[in-house]
Amino acid sequence: MLACTYFHILDSLHTQRARSKDNVLKMFKTLKQKKKRKKESLKNIFKTFNLHHIIF
Repeated sequence: MLACTYFHILDSLHTQRARSKDNVLKMFKTLKQKKKRKKESLKNIFKTFNLHHIIF
């Protein structure tokens, strides 16, 4: 009984894996892009912060 459900779960996972793989890859790409944007925005904030320090 347990083995049957286990194999059934494995089978369903295997069929979903192809789709989920694409989704996961997309998620990673978007996360990377978000991280990049965050880094860039942080850099810009630091640049403006430094400029303000120089000005004041």
